Amino acid sequence: EHVHRLRVATRRACAALHSFQSRLPKQPRLRVEKRLDEIRHASGQARELDVLMQRYQRKNGVAVLDPRSLRKLKRRRKRAQHEIVRANDRYGVRGRFSNASLQLLHAIPPRGDGSSEIFLDFAHDLFASVAAEFFGAWPGRDGKPKELHQFRIRVKAFRYGIEHLASAFPAALREDVYPHVVALQEVLGRLNDHRVALKRLQKWRSEPSLFASMIEVERDLLLQAQAEAKKMLSAESYVQLRAAAESLGMPSERHRRKTGCGQKSAVGNAL
Repeated sequence: EHVHRLRVATRRACAALHSFQSRLPKQPRLRVEKRLDEIRHASGQARELDVLMQRYQRKNGVAVLDPRSLRKLKRRRKRAQHEIVRANDRYGVRGRFSNASLQLLHAIPPRGDGSSEIFLDFAHDLFASVAAEFFGAWPGRDGKPKELHQFRIRVKAFRYGIEHLASAFPAALREDVYPHVVALQEVLGRLNDHRVALKRLQKWRSEPSLFASMIEVERDLLLQAQAEAKKMLSAESYVQLRAAAESLGMPSERHRRKTGCGQKSAVGNAL
């Protein structure tokens, strides 16, 4: 759970930096983003192993994995922890991340610097951009794995954008649009987890019996997640969600094509 929270926190921080990059000094911001990326990367393998162990270690109080496979997973998880410890030594208190964060904070211009930018205008422009990328990447029911992966990135960017900008919009953004975006992220996250787990288990299987039962389970779970994702990515879901977004100020598809509004946002690049 701690590793998961660490990874979520780094993604949210990167998304916030990108959302407000026009008001942040570039080089200090990029240094903080680099450190956040390195921290998230250092914890990646540990998180994948945590997910596997939570899924297979015990079910209804009964061990699912045979002792040999479980011991092998635990050894791999212990080795993966070393990367997190090294990252903590490099980036923790008084480390590179702390120093980069302080430099960024000290470099931010003070309020009243003469800028005439209004948050309401800023929020509506950014929402239009992030939403356009989200709907533009919608893969449909038959999206390929690469398309689904790219869309999952856009889903996260849209979710974090809503969280950052919600105060500039009616409550309907949080109450009507946001829950659907969160549900999409959860389904696509499970789909990605099973795909990554299956690939890793197949790579680890040095002999036919090792992890064989887990591979079969992951295949079944992957199929279930794919079916769930297809339901949520239907044309009807697209139309309903897009209509809700447009009712809150996102330019219509026709208007966007005509004016070029919301062509590119940097938020998704952070994720």
